[in-house]
Amino acid sequence: MFLGLLVWSLCSAAHAAEKSDSVMLSTVRGSASRVQGWTEQVDKYRFFNVRQLFDIIDGGAVEYEKSGLVDGIVVSLAGATGKAAEIYIENFKSSVRAAAMIGIKRKNASSPKQVPGIKGANAFCDEVIGGCVAYYVKGGLYFEITLTGYDVAASAATDAMLFVDAFAKDLRK
Repeated sequence: MFLGLLVWSLCSAAHAAEKSDSVMLSTVRGSASRVQGWTEQVDKYRFFNVRQLFDIIDGGAVEYEKSGLVDGIVVSLAGATGKAAEIYIENFKSSVRAAAMIGIKRKNASSPKQVPGIKGANAFCDEVIGGCVAYYVKGGLYFEITLTGYDVAASAATDAMLFVDAFAKDLRK
């Protein structure tokens, strides 16, 4: 009887954790859609686990696996005048593991800069042609926000701040 109760309890806890993770990812997905001037491209939405990430990105998936990635989502958004955002929201289930991932990205960045208006070591951006890639960590979640279609990289960094701010607000609730 005790063993059966223990197994049921462990299964229930695992199911609750799984459900809370999916609810959390859905909440954060909604945050991206609420940034003014951006519209989610729903047909491009994708959920993935660590093994599926190897099919999604071209190289580098091993870094995520070694750092402890569990699962995540990809959200694509369209902005005004040809701007685009592709956002990876990844669940590491540990603030230490998520912070380790952003540390790897900072180390490999060509010219890491603070995201405008965001203080602390949990966010930075790196300029790319026509935009930037912003990185952000909050708790066990790790974010990569690729913004393209910009004439001025500083404008992309400002938009990155809008996304980071939206995620931070919704994760405080």
